[in-house]
Amino acid sequence: MDYLYVAFGSACGGMLRYWLGAVVAARWGDALPWGTMLINISGSLAIGLLFGAFGQTRAYAVWVQPLLLVGMLGGFTTFSAFSLQTLQLLQSANMGGACANVLLSVVLGLAAAAGGFWLGKFVAP
Repeated sequence: MDYLYVAFGSACGGMLRYWLGAVVAARWGDALPWGTMLINISGSLAIGLLFGAFGQTRAYAVWVQPLLLVGMLGGFTTFSAFSLQTLQLLQSANMGGACANVLLSVVLGLAAAAGGFWLGKFVAP
């Protein structure tokens, strides 16, 4: 049954990623992969929040981890796209853009995950 939860969550997360990426690109352009950065940072915040709230205990339904953590957030976050876009920035000789993409995505993503984990401890059952 876990595979169905993961599949459904992945489909939802992938559709959300596609929609949000398109909205952000239409609004702010593609000088930097702003959509991917927003998705990675918000996905990091969400996974930290959920893991902080529920990851340390089995006080949640057994479907929470496969549906939300593995499926939805796995389908939503885009580190494979992040890698490709960073490579494309490097190939277009945009070293500053590539470095900014890596630094902002990684540092803010880690900070968001830590902040989400900390916040999650306050909402834990």
